[in-house]
Amino acid sequence: MVKEKLIASIAFIIAGTVVAYHVYSWFNVPSFLDAIASQRTTSTTVLASNSKVQQFNKALKTEADHLQISLSEPIHIVIPNSQIDLLVTESKEATNGSWPISPTLANFAYGTSMPNPISGNTVIFGHDLDTVFHNIHLLKSGDVITLYTASYQFTYTVQKTQVVPPTDIQIMAPTTKPMLTLFTCDGWFSQNRFAVFASYTNSTKIK
Repeated sequence: MVKEKLIASIAFIIAGTVVAYHVYSWFNVPSFLDAIASQRTTSTTVLASNSKVQQFNKALKTEADHLQISLSEPIHIVIPNSQIDLLVTESKEATNGSWPISPTLANFAYGTSMPNPISGNTVIFGHDLDTVFHNIHLLKSGDVITLYTASYQFTYTVQKTQVVPPTDIQIMAPTTKPMLTLFTCDGWFSQNRFAVFASYTNSTKIK
């Protein structure tokens, strides 16, 4: 009898925690669990100061200058199939490997590539909230993502989605072909990351 009551109590606590987590999400308030998981250390060195990343970004800028392509940070992301239309803010990785994250905006991972038609991986992440990035879970191969900078409109096509652990920093690594990577938290307790990988399709100068 005592054992049954103990099991029932534990089940009640777990169920209550899960319900509370989702109630917070429904009311668009970043839960404590989500905030902790989103800022969990994902690397042992700051991405922007990594020597290989610096060399890659320097070479990219040189080639962009040669082709007279202006590089700038993303400021707006639109994903019609997921009803996402958000401003993008810059997020700089701290020395302990954590990333500050806006509760209402999409976040550009400073140190990853700025959008361009040449090469590199542009990484944007956001909270797993209905008003932010929860709906990237709905994306599938072939869906279109539009990213804006101050001067260009970039179009990307989703290639695949994948659930990865928060320690998988390869999803933020530079790439030889231009691409866009999105991610948000995944799992009952935000213990994983849901990543979307999209290839560059085209770009249009708007200014």
